[in-house]
Amino acid sequence: DLVDNYASSMHSKDPDYPDAVTEYERALERLSKWFDLFPDVILTLGNHDDRPMRTAKAGGVSSVFMKSFRETWNIPGAWQICQEAILDNVMYVHQGGGGRSPSLARALAELIPVVSGHYHTVGGVAYHAGRNHTLWGLDVGCGVDRTGYGLAYNKSLRGYILGCGIVVNDNGVHVPHFIPYTPK
Repeated sequence: DLVDNYASSMHSKDPDYPDAVTEYERALERLSKWFDLFPDVILTLGNHDDRPMRTAKAGGVSSVFMKSFRETWNIPGAWQICQEAILDNVMYVHQGGGGRSPSLARALAELIPVVSGHYHTVGGVAYHAGRNHTLWGLDVGCGVDRTGYGLAYNKSLRGYILGCGIVVNDNGVHVPHFIPYTPK
């Protein structure tokens, strides 16, 4: 997910948290720095990225009346926006296949190594070897602020895996970032 869109989701919201315009302005300010730092990006959209569109459709608003994701967030023209990308025979998607190793599950279904995020509680590389081929799946974890309002919907979940993933020489590498959980 590039953005959370907490205030634009269909879920119930805490009235003490920022409204949609405030959330949008804060996110846009942070994104402008990313756009400068990362001029060439392939962005695989996540489930939070399309929250405003899903909410509008559920309310009977046609997509004809909605701005594109690129236009809404002032995404640079050099950025590619897609649901999935395959680079150097590795598939990059937002969401894997579920279970304890979602990316490996997706890799087994697609028969190609897979890198994915989405799952806040899963991080690492899992492998499956057959007679002639080895597949791997890299679950990157997440980079969220687990004390922020965006995760207020699931306060009972304590075990976030903060981290990122790197693909080097056709192998997935998980880089965890361990921060002890201290509830507010």
